[in-house]
Amino acid sequence: MKKIFLNTIIGIGFLAFLFSPFVTEAAQNPSNRDPLGTKYGEQTGLSKADPRIIIGRVIQVGLGLLGIVALVL
Repeated sequence: MKKIFLNTIIGIGFLAFLFSPFVTEAAQNPSNRDPLGTKYGEQTGLSKADPRIIIGRVIQVGLGLLGIVALVL
């Protein structure tokens, strides 16, 4: 019983290793015409805002949460 289980696990691992390149190849965008990767922001949905604005918003949210905690205590 233990030998059958071990052989099954090894077989599944081998098949996963064998088919993994096909899975990663299918995940890539075949219509990507940007060889240098300069338009990654548009493809990933990243913001076009200035990083200083984004950092300011994060700090503002953090201070807002600290203010709420201070009011509750």
